[in-house]
Amino acid sequence: MSSIDYDIMYANQQGCCAICKTYYPVLDVDHKHSTNKVRALLCSNCNHGIGCLKESVVVLSEAINYIQTYNT
Repeated sequence: MSSIDYDIMYANQQGCCAICKTYYPVLDVDHKHSTNKVRALLCSNCNHGIGCLKESVVVLSEAINYIQTYNT
């Protein structure tokens, strides 16, 4: 991704992480590892989170279920 492409994507996202919607002065370029296709800009926490959860919809869904179950 070129710096111009980054700047355009950053402006389109208004400097906010595509997941948590929090503003950051700098965001990570998230991409699908199997294809290297750029998806969006994420904060480091969200980027690491989906990576640690193996970019798996199943694992992410289980994490949501876990939080909902034990969030008392």
